[in-house]
This record gives sequence, C-alpha cells and structure tokens, in this order.
Amino acid sequence: MEVDAMFGSFGADPFGWSPWEQLERLQEEMDRLFAARRPGETGQPPVNVWIGEDDALVTAELPGYDGSNLDLAVHGSTLTLKGQRDSEEEDDVRYLLRERRNVRFTRRLELPFEIDAEHVEARFRDGVLTVKLPRSEADRPRHIAIEAS
Repeated sequence: MEVDAMFGSFGADPFGWSPWEQLERLQEEMDRLFAARRPGETGQPPVNVWIGEDDALVTAELPGYDGSNLDLAVHGSTLTLKGQRDSEEEDDVRYLLRERRNVRFTRRLELPFEIDAEHVEARFRDGVLTVKLPRSEADRPRHIAIEAS
C-alpha cells in the first residue's frame, strides 16, 4: 500500500501539514454551523462592493438599524463600518423563543485605491446603507502625452 493512499499528503511530506490551516477550516465550519442554527444572526452585515475607475460603491443590508446606531470611518484605502443594535430587555418576561439579541459588529473593507475622505457620500434608506467612495486625486492614473520626433 502506498504511503499517500494510507496517510494522504501528510504521509508523503511530514512538513506539509499545517495545524493553522486545520484550525482555520474548523473555525469556518463552526461559523457555518452556528449561522445555520440562528438565522439572520451571523454578526456581520452582508455587503456588496462595486469598483469603478473613479470610485467605489458599497451597499450593506442593515435591517433593524437606523443612522444613529451606525458609524462610518475612512482611513487611507480602508472603510470601517460599525454598528450596534440593542434588543428590548425585560426582566420579568419568560421567553419561549428569543432570536433577536444585542448585536455589535465592525466590518472593515480594503479598497484597491486611496479614498478621498472629504467627498465620501453615505445614505441610509429602508435598511440599506449606500456609500459612495471616490478615488483620491493623487491615486488616479495619470495619462502622459508622448512626443514623437
């Protein structure tokens, strides 16, 4: 019997196995399982990011939030979105089912260009945050005229 068939890649290369990779896979699987048990409570809002030549557009689904419990920050090429939603706390109530809990999140998105922080636009409507992030003038490509002789 071949060593590969018996031990997989571990047997073929004793240094090829990474405990960190195995732990990362385990963490991803646990996140997937727990997210499936608690619908809608993954902790991170789903986002879409569109990149254009001059700007980026980010949308985030944030049901149950309003503008007052969200915070946006821009530094360099990073957009940071923070939010906090508190559920109603009632001490004298026995819950049959309680899926809505206090939620805090921080989501960092790294863009492929520097952001012009002075001209960022953000709008929150119907539970969706839309952020327009223009590319910094210094980060835009420059077209150089070529002289022919």
